[in-house]
Amino acid sequence: MEAQFSQVMLQLEQASQIVMAPPNLVSNEQRHLAEQVFLDFKASRSPYPTCKFLLENSQLDYVLFQAASAIKDAVVREWSLLDGSDVRALRNYLLQYVTQKTDLQGYVREQVLQAVAVIFKRGTLESDETDHEQLMTDVTSLIGSGNLSMQSTACSILLALMNEYSTTSRASSIGLSWEFHLNAKRRFEGRDLKLVFQLCLQVLQELEKYTEEPSRDVVSLFNKFLSITEQVLSWRFMAYNLPGRFVLVIENSQSCALMPGPAWRDVLLDAGLVDFFFRIHEKVRSVGEMAHHSLQCLAQLASLRGSIFRTDEDRVDYLNTYLQSYLKLMSRSDLAEHELLGVATIINRLALFFPVAFFCQSSSRCGGVFKSSADEAHV
Repeated sequence: MEAQFSQVMLQLEQASQIVMAPPNLVSNEQRHLAEQVFLDFKASRSPYPTCKFLLENSQLDYVLFQAASAIKDAVVREWSLLDGSDVRALRNYLLQYVTQKTDLQGYVREQVLQAVAVIFKRGTLESDETDHEQLMTDVTSLIGSGNLSMQSTACSILLALMNEYSTTSRASSIGLSWEFHLNAKRRFEGRDLKLVFQLCLQVLQELEKYTEEPSRDVVSLFNKFLSITEQVLSWRFMAYNLPGRFVLVIENSQSCALMPGPAWRDVLLDAGLVDFFFRIHEKVRSVGEMAHHSLQCLAQLASLRGSIFRTDEDRVDYLNTYLQSYLKLMSRSDLAEHELLGVATIINRLALFFPVAFFCQSSSRCGGVFKSSADEAHV
């Protein structure tokens, strides 16, 4: 059997060299035939043992990428034929593979983890809670490991999950109806999204503790988690009583409000959350890309509305807390040019989503100074 696997690997590696060769070295016909080799391989039945052999033995990144892609396609295609234990074993193998192969090229690792995310999503409405909890437990353990490589892997897993579930229109094609993607998004939103946010907060709390200049790899890691945090806060939350045909309209709308349900009160209405994000921005404001993400997070928090608030008094309290932290930022005399658009967006969101009467009910100093800040930003 190993000899057969080796023969397949040789064939795919030869095809890979042709596909990746410069146009002046191979003909269009050669390239087409090489591409067909990969298409035939990905269409083969139950390619899992062969794919594992390729992942373990091939030295060519493109072959590794195609092996992961073949697993993803085959699981979706053969889902009804696979036993639950086989699916779990395959998912666990892929997770173990990326945690052990720390030198994988980024695009290879992302493809392996996309396969994990697709397997996870395909079983969203079928798998029991134990299967579901295991993946999130693994991610939590990776983040808590303190190992930069493991935390980076956890970040990639979360990003793959977010990309799969965030919209019903841009998810991977897994041969199922739009209603499946809709229900899967609802399940992920109600069961996992808040945990993703809390895991990101856990990492960002470590960022706040840094007293020395972090390394480039550490900055890259924090930037990725900040980006995922922005994605969570930009999530288009679904109304559970809304007819399915209107969901796509909401997802594609320009509405930017953050509208989670009551289940998010303990996190988003925590007294220190808003100030924490302003402190994070203070920490990263000199790094352009990270500053963009932190300001986008603050802009989304400025648009918080909906059933998460029990009463108007809760909204006034939240606004007052937000304004106090916002005014600390505006009191700086050294706002950078790359911060100005984000600051103006915050002002716009506050004015758009909180009635004028709420500013009057806020502390007189906050309301008055905010008006002055808004006027200055407008000028």
